[in-house]
Amino acid sequence: MKPINKEILEIADQAFLDILSRKDILIIKHKFSLKNSWYWFHYLCLIAGLFILATYFFNNSRENLTNFHLVLGLLFTLYSTLALLIKYSDEVVIENKIIKIQYNLKRSVFYLSSEKKIIMKTKVIKANPFTGVYGYDYFNITHFIQDKNTEIPIFCFEMINEKAEIAIKLANQLTQLINEKKNDL
Repeated sequence: MKPINKEILEIADQAFLDILSRKDILIIKHKFSLKNSWYWFHYLCLIAGLFILATYFFNNSRENLTNFHLVLGLLFTLYSTLALLIKYSDEVVIENKIIKIQYNLKRSVFYLSSEKKIIMKTKVIKANPFTGVYGYDYFNITHFIQDKNTEIPIFCFEMINEKAEIAIKLANQLTQLINEKKNDL
């Protein structure tokens, strides 16, 4: 297996992906970063939930605070924590003719064979709150393992729609890396 192009690693860094490719193993996973604007809403929900919980528990006079505050704080905190865990725990590991996938908190293990194909699908996600004037359009790329008539998602990443061209370049390289690893074993 040839080394990964430096340009591809720079694009992966922009997409907040970590790629490790050696002769015996390939690992693709998400990097945690506060710069990732796709998750700013979840970060804000986490901060708001923790703030609501802190005001509930550390306020000496509970006259103005109700159980609604407790429930609201817990909901915000649990929702945002779960959403961030789902994304940042996603990974693909290929080693010894076995592909281990963690996607949306679900772990799967498959034996690689020539019948299984790696495909990718793209779509644009509109994230324009309120009037549609502000916000971003995101370019979403999902990789799948295709076996006969079933498609199983294995990995997904997003980039701002303005970077769609380099996102496709990265996605094609990831598909090629996975297929090379599949064929090498």
